[in-house]
Amino acid sequence: MVRSLALCSAALCLALMPISAPASAATYDLGTLSATPQTATGTLANSLASDTVTFSLASQSDIAGGIAAVKISFMNTTIYNFSSLSAGIYDSGTNNLVGSADLSTGFSQPGLSAGSYYALVSGVPTGISGGLYSLSLLATPSAAPAPGPAGLVVFGAGAGAIAFRRYRRRKSLG
Repeated sequence: MVRSLALCSAALCLALMPISAPASAATYDLGTLSATPQTATGTLANSLASDTVTFSLASQSDIAGGIAAVKISFMNTTIYNFSSLSAGIYDSGTNNLVGSADLSTGFSQPGLSAGSYYALVSGVPTGISGGLYSLSLLATPSAAPAPGPAGLVVFGAGAGAIAFRRYRRRKSLG
């Protein structure tokens, strides 16, 4: 029984080696975000590494998302886990931080302009093979802003001019 357990543990370690080898500083491209959540899943081997997840917005959009650590254990041994994990969302053109998410809070940012963005994922992996994470993002088009007082004045003036013109036209015809 002990020998078969040792063989099983050795087989599991050999099976997980290819998964844990290419673990750090990867770049993932989610393409253009839409209302359907898009997910990047990756691993970090140590706390000095970070992954980059790129994405773009076709129009002004509200984006939302979150990051989760995927814990995998086998026989009281933690293979993948994080003690902390976060993602900062940046504008690719200016490298300005536009929002962030961690294990306890999701991410929500209204009114981001069309363009290119990236998420920088970093954390402190505690598993023997590092940490496994999943970052999900989605975008919905922003609602057009409601007109302010100046817009309503211009609208009212235009509507009044059209009404006055129609009035004069009817008066001259009949």
